[in-house]
Amino acid sequence: MTYTAMMPILAGAALGVFDKDKITALKIYAENVGLAFQIQDDLIGIFGDQEKTGKPIGSDLSQNKKTLLILKALESSSENQRKFIKNLLGKKSITLKEIEKIRKIIKETKSFDYSREKAQKLVQKAISAINKSNINESAKNNLIEIANYIINRAV
Repeated sequence: MTYTAMMPILAGAALGVFDKDKITALKIYAENVGLAFQIQDDLIGIFGDQEKTGKPIGSDLSQNKKTLLILKALESSSENQRKFIKNLLGKKSITLKEIEKIRKIIKETKSFDYSREKAQKLVQKAISAINKSNINESAKNNLIEIANYIINRAV
């Protein structure tokens, strides 16, 4: 998240010669929004509509990415569910039937709900940092709008 969210925001803050309060708020914002973006992206990667997102569904699984969504599902799954998930990780051609089954496991283990709630809490923490800062209202509103967009991207 450092290079995709935090560094661009902090570079802008440095160029704008922001004071310590603004830089601290922007750092908290960027860190939390960056993490929330990734969690939301992981949710979209399994539950999204490939035609809308342009991202192949299940690509994180085929690339053996151990996302929060997958780690939480593994943690809360039965032995058979865990075995199924582990067999999918790194598999190059995942079928729609396998995607449907992993979606079901993710829902049954409450990993979906946990991940959504975690992303929402991260966005709230980011918004809180911005609201408490001395950043001008127009910039605050723009940053809050971005944070809300990130968490509301279609799953």
